Amino acid sequence: MATPEPDPLSERLASAPVGRLLASTVFAEPVTAVFTDDPATRELGTSALGVIALSYPFAGIVGLAAAWFQSLGRPWPSLALSLGTLLLVRLPILLALSLGGLDGVWWSYPVGEALAACVAWVALSRATRARPAV
Repeated sequence: MATPEPDPLSERLASAPVGRLLASTVFAEPVTAVFTDDPATRELGTSALGVIALSYPFAGIVGLAAAWFQSLGRPWPSLALSLGTLLLVRLPILLALSLGGLDGVWWSYPVGEALAACVAWVALSRATRARPAV
């Protein structure tokens, strides 16, 4: 059996977070320079953008999982996943890491996104394992 040809659109969509990550880290300084001439603000914006860019590969996973539950007519798991990851994962991480100063605030975003994506992955794994194939 021949292997199917890869879908070019799927490949582009799968590589989009990595491309945004690379663009945001490589071009962080020129991007911040568009918005300000102040060197201190530019330095702060460059470091913030570089750290926040690390969350791009994880961005949207919780929303995608919540939409999956919604599409199956299961609004409560969708709501629990959306609000739960916000209130029980991201917010506590923000509060804990903010004790380390501004860098902690920046790092809370990628750490929170990664952990929220893990929670979504577990929820999807459990839901698909418990659901018989049709």
